Amino acid sequence: SYDGKSYHIVKAGVDARILSTDVAGGFTGTTLGIYCSANHTESDNYADFDWITYKNM
Repeated sequence: SYDGKSYHIVKAGVDARILSTDVAGGFTGTTLGIYCSANHTESDNYADFDWITYKNM
């Protein structure tokens, strides 16, 4: 959301309750993701990620 009020649905009807520690009964794991940012300004720029490699250090 550019204004912090208007959002776009990425995927409707997804049940994410299992990600809740209450439903899962404890730790649900670590979430890792990549994103791009225009530092709170509107931009036509984009980032296109084909893959991500995670290396445990």
